[in-house]
Amino acid sequence: MNKERNKFFNPKDPLLQTLSHYSQKDKPYTNSYESHYLVLILSILLLCILDAHFTLNLLQLGGVELNPLMIVLLEKDVALSLVLKYLITASGLIFLLVHKNFRIFGNIRVSGLIYFVFILYVLLVLAEAYAYHMLTQLT
Repeated sequence: MNKERNKFFNPKDPLLQTLSHYSQKDKPYTNSYESHYLVLILSILLLCILDAHFTLNLLQLGGVELNPLMIVLLEKDVALSLVLKYLITASGLIFLLVHKNFRIFGNIRVSGLIYFVFILYVLLVLAEAYAYHMLTQLT
């Protein structure tokens, strides 16, 4: 029976190898992710929380929120605005991770955008930490 099956399914068939190679090579979605993405995404989420912490402290010291959406949310409910900020960030990161093998604008890998978001958050939190330090020195 095994020999009969091989008549119909020959793994060495060039057409089958071509189709198999094509489907594996050009598969944009994956259900496995390298461990460094977990570290990167958890770091971004931690930076998101730090950003919220510094933002609230800076607002108490007379700072101004620059994000128009966050201004409206903070005026309505602080806790709700923090939860929404976190959920929006987490949802965006999940979207980027799921599409990490795609390219945009011809040659930019979406996986590179995750690193870009990380760098932006690091710079933002550093700027907020510096501003907080300077404002607390004045008071």
